[in-house]
Amino acid sequence: ASKAYDGIALTKAPGTVSFERSDESVSEEFTAAGSAITLVGSETVTVTLTGSQTEVDSSTNTYAINWGTTKESNYTVTDNLGTLTVTPAALTVTVKDMTVPYDGEVHKGNLFPETITGNGETITTDDYTVTGLGKDDTLTITYTPASGTNASTYDKGAFAETYTIVNAAGEDVTASYEITYANGTLEVTKKAITITAGSATKVYDGTELKHAGYTNTPL
Repeated sequence: ASKAYDGIALTKAPGTVSFERSDESVSEEFTAAGSAITLVGSETVTVTLTGSQTEVDSSTNTYAINWGTTKESNYTVTDNLGTLTVTPAALTVTVKDMTVPYDGEVHKGNLFPETITGNGETITTDDYTVTGLGKDDTLTITYTPASGTNASTYDKGAFAETYTIVNAAGEDVTASYEITYANGTLEVTKKAITITAGSATKVYDGTELKHAGYTNTPL
C-alpha cells in the first residue's frame, strides 16, 4: 500500500501468511487487523497487522499471531508481506494576483502569513490558497509581495529560499513535502479621466469663435 505523506500513519498492506502442518496446510490473505483464520479441524488463529509507516520511506508490513488454544509448535508459518510506502506530499502555495487603480500611492500585492497550519483540507482566503499541507503541520516561510506606484504590472512577489515545516509534536517534516509556489503579481491600472469641452454659439461676424471652458471628471 502507498500514499502521499499526510502526517497520518499508513497501516494497511495486503499480505499472505501460510500455516503448514505435516498433514495439511492453509494459506490465507488478509488486509485488516484481527483476521480470523481456520486451520486444521476447529483450530483457529487470529492475525493482526502491526506495520506502520508515517514518514516518507518504505517498510515491510508486520503482523502478530494470537494462537489462542491452538498449539503453535504444530505449524510452520511462512509469510509474504506487503510494503508500506509513504511518498512526499505535493504542497502548493499560491498568492493571488491583485489589481488596483493608479492613485499616486505605493501599493503592495497580497500578503502571505509567516506561519500557517494545515487543517487537512485546502486553505483558501481572499489573498492566497494552500493545497496539500497536512493536518496540524505548520509551514513557516517569508514572503515579500510585489510593490509599485505607477501604472504597470509589477514582477511577482518572492518567497524566501528556505522554509520549515513541523508537525504537531514539533518534529521537522520539511523533507516530507515537495513545495511549489505561485507568486502573486500587482497590476496598477491607469486612472481614467474624462475631459468635456464647453459649447458656444454666435451669429457670424467674421471673427473666430472660442470657448475656453471645460470640465475634468476623474473616474
